[in-house]
Amino acid sequence: MADSTANQVRSCKTTHVFHPGNSLTYPAGAIHIYKGDLLMVLKGTGYAVLAANSALGQFIGVAEAECDNSGGSAGDLSVAVRKGIYKILKGTAAVTDIGVMATAVDSDTVATGGTKNVAVGRIIGFVSTTHVWVDMYDLTPTSEAT
Repeated sequence: MADSTANQVRSCKTTHVFHPGNSLTYPAGAIHIYKGDLLMVLKGTGYAVLAANSALGQFIGVAEAECDNSGGSAGDLSVAVRKGIYKILKGTAAVTDIGVMATAVDSDTVATGGTKNVAVGRIIGFVSTTHVWVDMYDLTPTSEAT
């Protein structure tokens, strides 16, 4: 899988409005963000960047619109983000993924597990062998111990 290269409209069951009638904004890193990209902030910087399997990342949501800050300095532009229940690409998705925490692979893809574990949300539905529904509101870890 790879980062997005164009704007996309993600299927969404519901979204969370952070501010009445508005989405939450973050200062953008010096990168090109496409509409629909999965985003995170790197701890210690506060800048929105593309989601990745990074030990310093914290997931913040889906980009509401394109934000091309690749020609500027980090923080010159801001990007609006929103959380919700979104259909997300997952390599080798299966019904058994339901209930498992989805983690970031890149700005377009999630996995289950991962070495750095940037939690995106809980998988709540199986769509196909390539897509799952992810509830970005649910970032609660679960214990496998009995």
